[in-house]
Amino acid sequence: MSTVEETLAWEAEWRPRAAAAAIIGALCGTAGGVMLALLGRGGPDESDGFISFPEALGAATRPEAGFDPADSLAVRLTEYRGDKAALFTVSTILSVVGAIGALLALSYLFRAARARNPQIGRAVGWSVAAALALYPLGRGIREIATWIEYSQFADAAERTPGAQRDIGAEGILPGAALLEILGAFALALSFVLVSMNAMRVGLLTRFLGILGVIVGALAVFQLDAPQVVRGIWLVFLGLVIAGRYPGGRPPAWETGRAEPWPTQQELRERRDALRAEHSTDEPAEAAAVEEAPAPKPHPQSKKKKKKRR
Repeated sequence: MSTVEETLAWEAEWRPRAAAAAIIGALCGTAGGVMLALLGRGGPDESDGFISFPEALGAATRPEAGFDPADSLAVRLTEYRGDKAALFTVSTILSVVGAIGALLALSYLFRAARARNPQIGRAVGWSVAAALALYPLGRGIREIATWIEYSQFADAAERTPGAQRDIGAEGILPGAALLEILGAFALALSFVLVSMNAMRVGLLTRFLGILGVIVGALAVFQLDAPQVVRGIWLVFLGLVIAGRYPGGRPPAWETGRAEPWPTQQELRERRDALRAEHSTDEPAEAAAVEEAPAPKPHPQSKKKKKKRR
C-alpha cells in the first residue's frame, strides 16, 4: 500500500500525460464523431428516386418488374461511402485515438481514487482495461475493413442489395463487431464506475461526477454519437488533473486522502446549526442594549435650561 507522499509523487509525475490524454481524447473523439455524422448525412436518399432495401429485395424477386439494382438506395449509399472511404477512415482513426486518450485518462483517475480509498473494487480497473483492449481494436478493424469493402464494391461483378447486405457478414467483420460491442459496454461502464468513485473520494466535483455517469449512459444507448458531451467532460477532466479547473482543484488532489463531499443531510444540519446559533445571539445582543446605561446629558444642556428659567 502506497503512502500519501508516494501517491502524490506518482500523480505529479504522470499528471501532464494524463491531462494531455484527456484533452486529446476530447478533441480527437469529438472531431471523429462529428466528421462521421456529417459524412453519414450526405449521399443519396429516397427523395432522389431510389428505392429502399426491402423494396429492392421485393422487386428483385419479381423479374416482370424490370428491377435495376442501381435503383437500390442501399447500393447507391454503399457506392457513395466507397467513394469517400478515405474520409471515413480518417474519422475512424480520430475516434479510436479519442477513445484511447479517454481510457488512459480514466486509468489515471481510477488509480488516484483507489489510492484514497482501497475499498474500491478491482472490477472498476478491469472494466477500464477491458475497454482499452477491446473497443479500439474492435471498432478500428470493423470500420476500416467496412470502408475498404465499400471502396471495392463499385468494381464488384455483382452490385445488388443482397451483395451489399453480405458485406458485414463475411471475413473478420463479425468477429470485430463482437469485440466492439463488448468493448463499448466496458467503455460505458468505465465512465460510470470511475466517475462515481472519483466523486465519492472528492477528486471530482458533484457536477463532474454526475456528468461522467451521464456520459457512460449515453454511450450505452448510442445517444451521443458525435461525442460532444463526452468531449466537454474530458476537457473538464483534463483541467482538473492539470490544476486549471475554474474554482480550483478539489482538496483531495492536494491532501492525497479522501475528502468526501458533504451529503444533503449534512448540509441541512450545518444550515440548521448556523441558524440556531444566529437566533441565540440575537437575544443576547438585545439584552446588552437594554442593560446599557442611558447617556448623561451634556453640561451645556443644563446651562441652557437655567437660562430659560
